[in-house]
Amino acid sequence: MQKIILTGDFSVGKSTIIDNYIKYLKDNNISYGGFRTFSILEKDEYNVYIIPASSELLLDKTSEYHKLIKCDYPLDEKNRIGDRNKKNFNRGIFDTIGLEILNNDIQNKKVIVIDEIGYLESNSEKFLNKIYECFQDINKKTVAIARMNGNSFLEKMKMNKNINIIEVTKDNRDYIIDKYLID
Repeated sequence: MQKIILTGDFSVGKSTIIDNYIKYLKDNNISYGGFRTFSILEKDEYNVYIIPASSELLLDKTSEYHKLIKCDYPLDEKNRIGDRNKKNFNRGIFDTIGLEILNNDIQNKKVIVIDEIGYLESNSEKFLNKIYECFQDINKKTVAIARMNGNSFLEKMKMNKNINIIEVTKDNRDYIIDKYLID
């Protein structure tokens, strides 16, 4: 099964690709799981949350600070990673809700979607080990986003010849799904 990591500059469209890929998976009744992280403006905080990839999520991205339109997964302290502006994060979230999501999905989903593996996620050894497990499972297609710079996870994965690492750019982002993600 395919193993793909999307990387690229900040705000180039990686998460938009994942959003569109998830829509494709839903529309085609393909069993998928994994997780998504996202930031939303709530009062004076720009909070980061982790939710299952299969949760319905709709964000207003028309301004620098995204606003939540709809999410069918409860957002509370259980899955609140922290305030992005204050750089105040609870890294333990990945060892609780993050592991819970992946443990459930790795057992019974065909595709694992991971949005994203960045600085915060890479500081949780248990969580990273579960992500490595997803990439080693020959029966699962795994599609992930990894921050491009200063990411030890990405550097380690570059050594694995079975993983296709694709740099997303403004020139190629519109055809990534059709060319690389759809079997």
